Amino acid sequence: KKRCMNPENYLEENESILQKCSSFNHFVVLTNTGSVYCWGNNNVGQCGLGFSYFHAKSLFYPTKIKLFDDLLSQHEMIIEISVGIGHTIALSNHGKLFGWGLNEHGQCGIDHHLNVSCPIQITKFHDNLSENEHIIHIYAASKFSLALTNKGKVYSWGDNS
Repeated sequence: KKRCMNPENYLEENESILQKCSSFNHFVVLTNTGSVYCWGNNNVGQCGLGFSYFHAKSLFYPTKIKLFDDLLSQHEMIIEISVGIGHTIALSNHGKLFGWGLNEHGQCGIDHHLNVSCPIQITKFHDNLSENEHIIHIYAASKFSLALTNKGKVYSWGDNS
C-alpha cells in the first residue's frame, strides 16, 4: 500500500493551509499565519531555504522558510504565493514582493540572472507605483512572473519570448 505525505502534518500548531502551489518538481504551501513551507527539488534554490540547503538536491518534507521572520516587519505576513517551473514569488500584506529559485531569465525579479537560494525582495517596480498604488495579486508562469496593482496596472518580468 502506498502512503501519501500530508503537508499539514509538518505545520506548526494552529496553522492550516490557505494556498497550495506546485510546479513540475517543487511544492509550496502558505498557511493562515503567513508561513511559507517548501519541499521537492531544490537544485536551483527553488525551496528558498538559503545556501545551507542549496546543495540539498531534494527536500522530502515541507520545511518552513524562516528567513521571512527577518524580512517582514511587525504585523506583516505573506498573503499569496505562486510558482513557475523552478521559481517562486510571494506577496506580503504590505505589498512587498519576494522571489527565489531559477532566475536564468530574470523571472525572480532580481537584476541579475543568477539563481536565488532564498527569498529576496523585488524592488524594481516601487518607483513606477503612484501614490496609494500597491501590488494586490501575483502570478508566476514557466519563465516569467506578473504582478497586478490595485489601479489595474500589470507588471511583468522574466522571459519575453
